[in-house]
Amino acid sequence: RNVSLQGCRSLLDVNVQDMLTRLHNLKKLNLCNGSDLIQPMGSSVSLQSLSLSGCIKIKSLQHLHVPNLVELDLSFCPLITDDIMAHLFTSSSSCLEKLMVRGCDGLQNTRINSSKLRVLDISLCGSLKEVELNCDALIDLEIGMCLSLQSFSIDSSSIPSVNLSMLPLNRIYLDCAS
Repeated sequence: RNVSLQGCRSLLDVNVQDMLTRLHNLKKLNLCNGSDLIQPMGSSVSLQSLSLSGCIKIKSLQHLHVPNLVELDLSFCPLITDDIMAHLFTSSSSCLEKLMVRGCDGLQNTRINSSKLRVLDISLCGSLKEVELNCDALIDLEIGMCLSLQSFSIDSSSIPSVNLSMLPLNRIYLDCAS
């Protein structure tokens, strides 16, 4: 049910496709630091958690069909862009509850509209200039050390607190009414 191939540097996109095809009951897949992954592909209705943290060559998730994915870790994947983020919440992965994009320097103007996202770590994104969140279920947000951040907007009725200290913001919009 759980497979970890963390640090397997020769792992290829086609290997991911083979795994997802053959392992029908796979719930959790850890491919952290798989340096040869560029555009993982495949389909799995059972997969709920996927970690691609440190996969520095990943530039697309377009060919990955995981409709029941609840947790996704893309931390320190420098080629993750705003377009990829938008695809995550308009594609079959819209049931995401936990998203980690810590240290993704390809993010610049991130907009997330999700009724299910509960946990978001978008800290250490050095190129991030604007964040707009419309996430009613959000209860945990990490956004520290985004040193280029100029604009932050959040609309969430469930978040208990927001810490924006040490951020170089020019514009802030908070709507956290219950």
